[in-house]
Amino acid sequence: YNPSFQYFPLPSVTGTGHGNHLYCVFKDYRGYLWLGGTDGLLRINNFLSAKPSVRWYRVEDVVSPLPHNRIRYIYEDSSHNLWIASDGGLNRYDYGSERFIRYNIIDRSHTLNSNWTYYIQEDSHGYLWIATCLGGIFVVNKDKLVSYGNNGYIADYNISNKDGLKSMFVNQVVSDNRNNMWALLYNSGVDEIDVKTHKINHFSFGNVRPNYVINGRYGNIWIGYSGGVLRIIPKTRKINKISFYDSND
Repeated sequence: YNPSFQYFPLPSVTGTGHGNHLYCVFKDYRGYLWLGGTDGLLRINNFLSAKPSVRWYRVEDVVSPLPHNRIRYIYEDSSHNLWIASDGGLNRYDYGSERFIRYNIIDRSHTLNSNWTYYIQEDSHGYLWIATCLGGIFVVNKDKLVSYGNNGYIADYNISNKDGLKSMFVNQVVSDNRNNMWALLYNSGVDEIDVKTHKINHFSFGNVRPNYVINGRYGNIWIGYSGGVLRIIPKTRKINKISFYDSND
C-alpha cells in the first residue's frame, strides 16, 4: 500500500506508443527532467502532475530535431549550459529557441573530430573535457565554444595516443579532488591526466575490464566492473579490489 518505487510506463507520460531504451536521466536547474536513450531525448516538465508537458527530440521530428537518436550522456556545466553527448556529436540546448545546437569540434590537424561523443566533464578552469570514440579527448573553453558557433571549432587541446593516451576510444572522463582527470578507456584500463601538463599515468588491471568510473566523496576514484569494484586513492595511487567473492569485504 506504500510502495518504495512508482512505475511509469512511457506511453502514460508521452501519450504515444513510441518506445525508448533509456540510458540517462537528468534534472536541470530549471526543473526540466531529461531522459535520453536509443530513441532520442525527452524533455518533461511537471513529471508527477496529471498532465506533464512532454517534448520529444528525435532525428525525424521537424519541430524538435536531433542529429542522432542515440543519447550517451546529459551534462549541465557551472554556467547552466545543458550539453548532450550523442552518436551525433556534442550538442547544446538553447533554452530560448528550445532547440539543440550541434558543435563540430576538430583538432588542429583537422584529422580528428568529436562526431561520436560519449561523455562530458568540466574542469576547475572552465574547460570542457569531451570523451569521444576514435577522437580521443577534446579540451575546449566552454564560453568560447558557445559564442563561436557550430562549424569546425578547433579544440584548445586534443589528447590522443600521441600524448600517451592508451586508447582513442574513451567512454568517460571524470575529475578528482586534485583537479586531475580520469579517462575510462574501452577495454584498455584507466588513464590519469594532469590538467595543467597533460601528463598521463596509466592504470591497467589484468583481466578486469572496467565499465564505469566515478569520483567518490573523499576524492577516491571508484571503478566498476563485472564482479566488483576497484578503489584508487589518487594521492598514493594505491588500488583496492572489492569483489563480490571477497567474503572479508
